[in-house]
Amino acid sequence: NVRLVGGGSMQPIDFAARLEAELRLSRTLSVWKPHVKANSDRRLACWIGGSVFCALPSADGHFISRHEYHERGGRTTLHARCSSLTCRSIEDQEMAHRTAARANAVRLGYERENVAQRCHAISAEARAWWIESAPVG
Repeated sequence: NVRLVGGGSMQPIDFAARLEAELRLSRTLSVWKPHVKANSDRRLACWIGGSVFCALPSADGHFISRHEYHERGGRTTLHARCSSLTCRSIEDQEMAHRTAARANAVRLGYERENVAQRCHAISAEARAWWIESAPVG
């Protein structure tokens, strides 16, 4: 099942029918039947979702007033109030990615070094066995 939402799916052509036809042509399993659903109010889907969220009793602790936002700072307030959200700047995300990439490179370097040491040890053992078992003369 595919559900179309948002203004990008509001094309002058019948986007839902066209997408479903394309999916039917490209299917790999004969039993797979795609269903594309497009509500007529999908242009407002994000606003409807926001209003549903606001109606939840558990959403009360997640609202931040304009005064609180400007007084304490937006990011600080947001992170304190919504700790499950990971709102990081692009620079923070890039730094985290670089740090993870460096750690991965170091780990791979150690693994390669260990493999090289094991190969050297196996070669030395094989050489010693060959010398011991080779006929004299």
